[in-house]
Amino acid sequence: MRSFASFRNFLLLAVFLFFPGKILRFAALLYLASDALSFVWSRSLRRSFSVSRISARLRINRHERLELSLIVSNGSRFPALSCLIFDSSDIPGSADRDARWLCSVSPGRKVRLSWSVLVSERGSYAAGPVAVSCSDPLGRYPFRIEFPAACAVLVRPARSDPAILLHGGSPLGLLPARNPAFEDSTQVRSARDYRSGDEIRRINWKLSARLGRLCTNEFLETRDCPVFVFLDLSYSRFPERHRSELSETLVEVAASLIRLADAKKQLCGFASREYFIACGKNLADTILDILAVIRASHEAPPPLDSAPTETGRPEAGSSTPESVSVSSLELDRALLSRALVSLPSGASFFFVAPASPDCLVYDNPEPVRGKIVPVWKWKFVKAAEYVYEKL
Repeated sequence: MRSFASFRNFLLLAVFLFFPGKILRFAALLYLASDALSFVWSRSLRRSFSVSRISARLRINRHERLELSLIVSNGSRFPALSCLIFDSSDIPGSADRDARWLCSVSPGRKVRLSWSVLVSERGSYAAGPVAVSCSDPLGRYPFRIEFPAACAVLVRPARSDPAILLHGGSPLGLLPARNPAFEDSTQVRSARDYRSGDEIRRINWKLSARLGRLCTNEFLETRDCPVFVFLDLSYSRFPERHRSELSETLVEVAASLIRLADAKKQLCGFASREYFIACGKNLADTILDILAVIRASHEAPPPLDSAPTETGRPEAGSSTPESVSVSSLELDRALLSRALVSLPSGASFFFVAPASPDCLVYDNPEPVRGKIVPVWKWKFVKAAEYVYEKL
């Protein structure tokens, strides 16, 4: 095509220079001038066109609508009269429209283009690149450019309301409590008349002097309840039917517990076959990001010598002897013991696992000096809450 255009322009130039007819020479000159203008127009658009995204990383929950936006800029002095823009992505779900636009962009202007998709699967996905097809007004020099415009999309588990009340806890926290043992002497709730048997340190002397009778302070009852979630996604423990649905339900239950702890401003931690995160502050986003990509494990668990660390990777220098055979039960108990070491007394420990006959029921794991007391269980998906009490 280019060779034909070059030959055509060369022939028209020869007509303009050597052909005696004025009208034909003028027509050749007019065509050459328009062709030169089209070339400059197309080349200027090609060099000055740009596509970017408003955000390079997005987080969304499953079954929610994700909006993706593009900013198309034309930095040239020529308008882009007809541009075909296509945004590619591997995000599963149903989009509200095809991610294609036919638009025009004035010189020195920016245009925002948006489309949305109802995300149907949990995981890590990406949007981009963005392809732009454009041309000069006469269509003689079309071009197509691909801009990376990458956007990482992390789809977290769907939101659900487990209707859970955190049990246990330790004094002096942010959660309300109905236990006099959890009174916070620094937060006065109200005052009442003195009753026989009230401690002298509870008397409000200033209020008593003003009212002419003894008054006693009542303090707020608060508790602190760290949450630790132990998620068991061993593929062999799932029933043969509906394995994918049940594993997704387990992940959603674990995510709901982490969101509950974050909403209550409590410490949270997480453990699974490949990950271990001790209880700490501001860890909810990190744990939810892990739950966005975690899958049921088909492989046998690694040996205890290479148990996962806080970052989810085996510790440096760990050895894995071939003669050592570690069962799933041994690994889970070792990981559980490691998780409970860092928990304070009264913390809520949630064990989320498939409801199969060979599920673990943790009683007194060694070498932890303590016990976990069962609070409640669900019927189909085993999601039992335990309150950890140090001995």
